[in-house]
Amino acid sequence: MAEQEDNRSANAPWSESELRTSIDAYLYLLQLEASGVPFSVIEQEKLLASGPLSNRNEASVRYRLRNISQIMQERGEATLKAYSAAPQVGKNVKARIHGLLDERQSTLRAIGQMGGNRGAEVVGLEDVLTGLSQLKEMISSLAPEPRPVAGIGHNNPPENIVLGADDFSEAVRAISRIESAVSGDAPDIDTVERSSNILVTLGMKSALWAGQRLTDFAKAGAVAAGTGAGLSLYGLGGQIVETLHRVFTYLF
Repeated sequence: MAEQEDNRSANAPWSESELRTSIDAYLYLLQLEASGVPFSVIEQEKLLASGPLSNRNEASVRYRLRNISQIMQERGEATLKAYSAAPQVGKNVKARIHGLLDERQSTLRAIGQMGGNRGAEVVGLEDVLTGLSQLKEMISSLAPEPRPVAGIGHNNPPENIVLGADDFSEAVRAISRIESAVSGDAPDIDTVERSSNILVTLGMKSALWAGQRLTDFAKAGAVAAGTGAGLSLYGLGGQIVETLHRVFTYLF
């Protein structure tokens, strides 16, 4: 088994789709981190290596994310704490990563502003419950879709992540658990954290979905008010980040 996993990431060139996915995953996690939302690095690496980066093993995915940290650092941008900078990256790949980051300037600016904007916020229970209700409504509108939403990735890799009714229904149930967990006299932190992991994963999937279809998935907000599963998905990742930020700011 270990040999097969190593073979998946044998020195095959990284496709444009794989690099795009890696960058959008990195930026989504960076938004979570800047917003004070906890997440499991291991779970997200497994998600990437089993789906949109299925030609790469987890070690290869992790190293590519460390390469992105190196380039982000060189650009003077914030970096993910979980991924120390790894400078060993080929000139061609480095140039391609720079190009993809250049396309995501609005996302980078938004991330840069998050840390400064978050510190002075005061979030009450009503704010938390309102945000959760709005997110639940948004996701509930997607849950009845009879067919899976088109998967993530084109050409390479062959195995896409597909967002289907089960993903949305599970997320709605997770929101209900969070609502109950924060409403009592003594909030149930363990339940909140377990349930938020489900939402974080859905947010990652939707952010990657949008990243493959928009030059910059931060533009999602401009189309989030549209109708249909596709338009709703464009804004879902950001909505999840903002809602969970409210939850964890209130709790901590």
